[in-house]
Amino acid sequence: MRNTRTKYAGTGQTPCRGRARQPARPGQGPAIRFIHRVAWDDIRAAETAGDWIALGQGFQALYSASDEPGDQRRLYYDQALAAFLEAMAERPTEAHYELARLYRTRITGSGGQADSHYLDLALDHARAAMTLLPGERAVERQELIRWIEEGLTTRVRQATLNGDWPAVDKALAALEELPEEFANPDRVAHLEAETATEQALQLLGAGAVAEAVALEGEGILDPSLLPDPRLIPLFSGWRVDVLAGTQQLAIDLIAWSEASQRSRLDTELAGLRRLVASVGADASLDWSTTRDPESVHPNTDRLQLNLTVRDSGAATRMADRMAPDSEWLLLRQILRTSWPSQLKQGTGLVASQVSWAYTLDLTEVYSFWEAKAVALDNRLVELASTGNSDTADKIRQGHLTNTAATWRSLAENTLVLVSLDAGISTDDTTWLGSRLEPLVQATLTRRSPDPVRLGLVLIWTAAAVSLAAVGMGRRLTVAPASRKREQAAA
Repeated sequence: MRNTRTKYAGTGQTPCRGRARQPARPGQGPAIRFIHRVAWDDIRAAETAGDWIALGQGFQALYSASDEPGDQRRLYYDQALAAFLEAMAERPTEAHYELARLYRTRITGSGGQADSHYLDLALDHARAAMTLLPGERAVERQELIRWIEEGLTTRVRQATLNGDWPAVDKALAALEELPEEFANPDRVAHLEAETATEQALQLLGAGAVAEAVALEGEGILDPSLLPDPRLIPLFSGWRVDVLAGTQQLAIDLIAWSEASQRSRLDTELAGLRRLVASVGADASLDWSTTRDPESVHPNTDRLQLNLTVRDSGAATRMADRMAPDSEWLLLRQILRTSWPSQLKQGTGLVASQVSWAYTLDLTEVYSFWEAKAVALDNRLVELASTGNSDTADKIRQGHLTNTAATWRSLAENTLVLVSLDAGISTDDTTWLGSRLEPLVQATLTRRSPDPVRLGLVLIWTAAAVSLAAVGMGRRLTVAPASRKREQAAA
């Protein structure tokens, strides 16, 4: 095998037949390549004849067959690309065809992900070749349609992974427009079903259950695919106003629940009514449920509930009878909290001063909700680790993700407002409890006049005034008498 040197098409590089040394790139040493004699002769013949298509095909064959490192193998690709672009002016149909074929080799990038840049280039040139290709060349036409179908299918899958649904719809529409004699309508229909399922799964994972059902049907809510009902929260948020007094505890709350949970809500409310009735006249309860017009979710019920407890012992008994994992866990924590207690009492000259304190710790409630979410996260990891990727498992994973997010959303959407009533008048100060500030420490100081002390002060004041008046009268009586004695002596 002898060494030969000649110029690459369109570049200043020099290829060699047999063993050859390439010009080194910066930071690299010389590269030695071995090219088969037949392949080399074909390249030389194409170059001599000025056949850019054949020259590009020769370099593309080297590029496809080469196992050299990336930068060195890329040289073959560059030469093929340059040759096909050079042929565009004289032989556009073949140039577009060969460019589409060349770019298809670059679609799959690192990590197995599709490179959208080369995908677009391959599709553009395949379509251009289809437009220019004579009708009698059925074989090339069928191959171009196959390339277009594969490219559009790749685009659909890539856009599906990215959640780019307008791009998915556009690519599916282009697939449907392909000629039926070459394209596969059944394959396109199957792809449409796959993307609809994937979109439904993404909507499900984002909490848009109604939208997911609209795409995939009621089957997505099959009980066998849903988490255990005990793992699904009944409520999606709470707003609780607590008026803690010395004689009674008043709780006014609003809670939101999905309309689909209405039967479960009715059962829980019936149980709460029986619990309140068990303490007799020491507590009273009433509620109402309406469809919430202000909710962003159209199928949300709003529960308004008022609970008044007139004895701290009754509140404790009700709390003790509630399960630690009850849907009324927040209400249970409020009931089991000690009522306002007196801190200190002081007296002033005419008034007395009393301070009260009330501490409500919601840490246990928020921690319980987060623990529920973490348990679902762990179950999701277990399910994903099995390696199963069928639709049913994906739906189960979507429900688990959605339910875990619901528990965390419940914590974010729960606020407790506390006011104190020390028995004299209701203070307008309000303390806030939330996930970020679960410990509520409320204090109230009241000053009130002391009738006894006020009476004594008035008596002392009147006596002092009387004594002062008597003293002044005596001074006025003595003064004229003294002046008369002085005049008589004179």
